[in-house]
Amino acid sequence: VAVGCGPNSATVRAMVAVVISIISFLFIGVLDKFSDDIAGEAAEKALRSIIRSLGVLVGFSWEQAFAGGVEAIVEASVDDGMSDWYPILIRAG
Repeated sequence: VAVGCGPNSATVRAMVAVVISIISFLFIGVLDKFSDDIAGEAAEKALRSIIRSLGVLVGFSWEQAFAGGVEAIVEASVDDGMSDWYPILIRAG
């Protein structure tokens, strides 16, 4: 994972996480409004399940963004000529 703007870079992962978060939060707001207006236990339960699923999607997108950031830091540290143990210590900590 590089820091630049490649297809799997930390920057792209962070931007994808931001876009997914914004779209999901807007969609969650719309679904929440629908769930308040809908009469019926089954329909409301289904909408709440979709809302929870979108929350998980946002969480996983940010997890990928932070993992990409850690990998970029480790790769940059190795390129600077630091100790061979430094990447292991960074990932473990």
